[in-house]
Amino acid sequence: MGPPGMGMGGPPGMGMGGPPGMGRGGPGGPGGPGMGPPPGMGGMGTKGIWDWGDPRRFEIHADFVGLVIGKAGATIKGLKAEALEKGVHVELIKDKLPPAGTGNGKVEMKGGSDADVQAVKGKICALVEGGVAQKVAKQGGPGMGRGGY
Repeated sequence: MGPPGMGMGGPPGMGMGGPPGMGRGGPGGPGGPGMGPPPGMGGMGTKGIWDWGDPRRFEIHADFVGLVIGKAGATIKGLKAEALEKGVHVELIKDKLPPAGTGNGKVEMKGGSDADVQAVKGKICALVEGGVAQKVAKQGGPGMGRGGY
């Protein structure tokens, strides 16, 4: 494994990492079956988020959807209220869990200026990035190895 963000970084076995916009995963890809977007369908801008080439639509990995929703929906309600003040309507649709679906969350934003949409997306990305960092810390982080050998 190389350093985070250099192709194989990020949480082990998640198939996420590499430079922004470089999609990973897909069926049978580096992350294993279903761990990435379908081949040719966009790239990973932030670890844990697939950007489909449209700034108003993106997908959140199933491991991090709960962070965006929050306890009893408090986080997403707050994000939606803040976004509405800027004229941006945010919708988060959670896919069915495997085997019927991926468990990922699809986010769509309507209305508002491009700058306002990017600001809302930035807040969501920050939540997901925090979740990725926590997951890496719990797993010992990339490059921690077995030690003592």
